[in-house]
Amino acid sequence: MKHNPETEEVRQVEEVYRKMSDEQSFEMMLATFNTLLEEVETNLTAAAGGASLCLIGKERRGAGLVKYLEGQYYALKTAKREVEQPGDMTPPTEAADALRPKLAKAEKMLAHYQGESRADIGWVSYYQGEIDGYRQGIEVFEMLGSAS
Repeated sequence: MKHNPETEEVRQVEEVYRKMSDEQSFEMMLATFNTLLEEVETNLTAAAGGASLCLIGKERRGAGLVKYLEGQYYALKTAKREVEQPGDMTPPTEAADALRPKLAKAEKMLAHYQGESRADIGWVSYYQGEIDGYRQGIEVFEMLGSAS
């Protein structure tokens, strides 16, 4: 078979475009997660009122919101780590799939704490936030996965 330099050039251009597209997608995912995390962090700082998260008890006014935001922050950080893994960029659909078992576990934990005779509002709030954070992460990955 005869080597066609034009075909090889087209392949090289397509490869450069694909890599550029992957890099842009990667940058967009990081920017999206950074924005979400900054927003949650700002809200968490305001809700905690300068108190240490570990010391915020159930009896403190606004503790449920603090725990919700703490769970949401944790899940979004976990989602962002899916993007930041070393090596080749994880495709958005694979990153979304990696979050699904974590989402299922958080949903199971929420059901457990809601089902107790004396539900612990701190844990209920935390897992509600974690669930919402994972859902946000999956939504970002799915949105960017369908765009590429």
